[in-house]
Amino acid sequence: MKKFLLLAVVLLAVSLQGMQQRQEIEGLAVQLAGLIEIGQPLFLELRAGEWTSSLEAALRSELLLRGADLRENTDAHSSVFFLEEQEGLQASLVSRLESYGLDSASLVQVNMEIGWETVEHKGFLSYRRERHPVYNFTVKQISLPEARLTMIRSLVFQRSSDRTGELLGSRLRWFEPVVASLGLASIVYLLWTTQ
Repeated sequence: MKKFLLLAVVLLAVSLQGMQQRQEIEGLAVQLAGLIEIGQPLFLELRAGEWTSSLEAALRSELLLRGADLRENTDAHSSVFFLEEQEGLQASLVSRLESYGLDSASLVQVNMEIGWETVEHKGFLSYRRERHPVYNFTVKQISLPEARLTMIRSLVFQRSSDRTGELLGSRLRWFEPVVASLGLASIVYLLWTTQ
């Protein structure tokens, strides 16, 4: 019976954590979708590390709810558009757009970078530092076929589960050894003189 209760508690905790992460991803997708202009057909490129698949699904569904015309990449082995190519870029983009039956479209690139924020907690005798991950999302919207950057915005996101942070260690202040030595000396003096 005790093993069953322990297993039930563990499963409940894991499912609650999964629901919290899904809600955070959906909230992030709503914020990102608010940054994207949906006037033209959209091609979406997402580079968000381990979040790519879940965030892409949530962002696509949010954009569809807002009435965006999303187009899918038909070539599974490449990204949507190769903007790194310089030679024949215009002709390549025009032919790719024509394959979708479009004259113009927008490429939306969402990139995530992880930064760190250090927070110090100061007390009277000591202090400690914690590092919190901060996720920086950059949203670029590029007009095709001219490959012109039309919009760039950024969004800073911090997960609520990461607010506990990573403890970097407690450090002593310069006067802590002095205070400890005085306290120890006082106790020794009291014990020595009270016989």
